[in-house]
Amino acid sequence: MISTKRMARHMDCVNALGPILMCVRDHTRDLLAHLVRGSVAANAETVDLAMTLAKEVDLLEAHTGLSQRNPFSNLCRDLNSTLDHALYLARHLDNHRLDPAFQDVERLVIALNDARRFIDSMVEQQAPARHGASPVLVARRLLNGAVKALPACHRSRYSEEFRSELHDLATARATHFEQVWYALRQINLAFELRAELRRPARRGARP
Repeated sequence: MISTKRMARHMDCVNALGPILMCVRDHTRDLLAHLVRGSVAANAETVDLAMTLAKEVDLLEAHTGLSQRNPFSNLCRDLNSTLDHALYLARHLDNHRLDPAFQDVERLVIALNDARRFIDSMVEQQAPARHGASPVLVARRLLNGAVKALPACHRSRYSEEFRSELHDLATARATHFEQVWYALRQINLAFELRAELRRPARRGARP
């Protein structure tokens, strides 16, 4: 059974998440205004994708409101689904050169990533303490460099993935050299991954 103190801390975190999700909702509203009201010449498929994304945002907010019975790990799952759909819509808009709507989705993805980082930190705080050696500092710094080479809207996801894999290596008692070698391989692959994530290329777009 969850203690009263832990439940209170849990609900404090939910309340802190509220303003972040408000930004998500605002950016979603801006997107629909551009597409549904005709500000952008969007076809039926584009509008349908945007409406589906809006429904997922509504569902995410509803689940957050019920989070007293809905653990943060479940919210993280819902958030990942919404983020995946937003990234898919961003690629679709990019292909059709619908720039105003694309900018709305970029802002939406950044807000979703903010929410994901917040929820990830809450899951980590509530998880049992991990045992084992900490990853070496050099490897952690190298991975930070690899993440910075990626498009901004993808950094949170790959940062978590890289850090988790490095921690697993450290827990398995990998040597300092093996951890640094892992980080160097991620740097080597980062530019290839960056190109894949940014395809098709946007002229003059910032990463």
